[in-house]
Amino acid sequence: MPISMETNTAAIYLRRSTEDDGKSVGQQERTLRNKAEDLAINIVAVYREDEDEAVA
Repeated sequence: MPISMETNTAAIYLRRSTEDDGKSVGQQERTLRNKAEDLAINIVAVYREDEDEAVA
């Protein structure tokens, strides 16, 4: 019988879509991290449009 090891993981992708959206990339990240914590989701990587590599 296979063992199910379900985990809730996600990656965050951040970018500024417009100058007028009112939320900085930092604010977006905080909002998403807080929501993930509320939902017991483990953030495994953060990607930013202006960066080449992921940040864990």
